Amino acid sequence: MSKIIEVKEKTLNAYENQDYPFEELVEKLGLPRQSGRQPLVDTVFAFNEASAAGLQESQSQQSAAGESHFDLMIYITALHNSMTALFEFSTDLFNKATIEEFSNSYLEILDQVAENYNTKLKQIKVTLPSHLMAARSTTIHDDIDAWEL
Repeated sequence: MSKIIEVKEKTLNAYENQDYPFEELVEKLGLPRQSGRQPLVDTVFAFNEASAAGLQESQSQQSAAGESHFDLMIYITALHNSMTALFEFSTDLFNKATIEEFSNSYLEILDQVAENYNTKLKQIKVTLPSHLMAARSTTIHDDIDAWEL
């Protein structure tokens, strides 16, 4: 089965279940609830292509929030030939220097992909400070070559 057909089928199946009650899902998964934390999602990446008017409105809405609802949320907004990034983060988990390091690593990734748009994820090299490498989460799948990313 081709990858496109596989993605199409998975997407259609997901749409069929989009109205599944969130609280019921959390309960069925047996996820622990912690005050001030989302039970399923810690990190959110949002990409938006904006008009000049829409950009100003979305930035003011993001800034007005005052507190992060997730551990880390990255808003990327594309306007004409440029992109802006806004990092919203939990100050209980991250400090500004760590987020700046994440940002620099993200720029490294973008540079590599811009140089060769056929780059696979497994080919991307990222330089992370040793303290960030030590804090890495556990591997979900050991055989990354099987993913063909």
